[in-house]
Amino acid sequence: MKRRFRLYFSIWCLLSVVFAPIIIGTYLFYQDFYNINTIEFICGIIFITAYVLFPLFFIYQIFIRVKNNEKTLDFTISIISIAVILISILFYIGLYWLVDRAISNTYRNI
Repeated sequence: MKRRFRLYFSIWCLLSVVFAPIIIGTYLFYQDFYNINTIEFICGIIFITAYVLFPLFFIYQIFIRVKNNEKTLDFTISIISIAVILISILFYIGLYWLVDRAISNTYRNI
């Protein structure tokens, strides 16, 4: 049971990490779509899972792997998820840079 939970939670974390930047990107262009409370709640769950719960779960899996000295599928999925998290953080840095550049160019030309 515990091993299945770790596998399913790893898959859920991977999916939430993949969907988080997609939601941010679509929010910039389709803001009227995200005004529904249910959609905002689901998006909040995805972001909390991706950027709060997953790092804690990854640390837990590292301790389990060191303790049992075994290589499992859920740990491999977590490694992929941590790589996608780093890529998504780079996405957010690039998005911040683009928005900052656009705002500074707008106010510089006034």
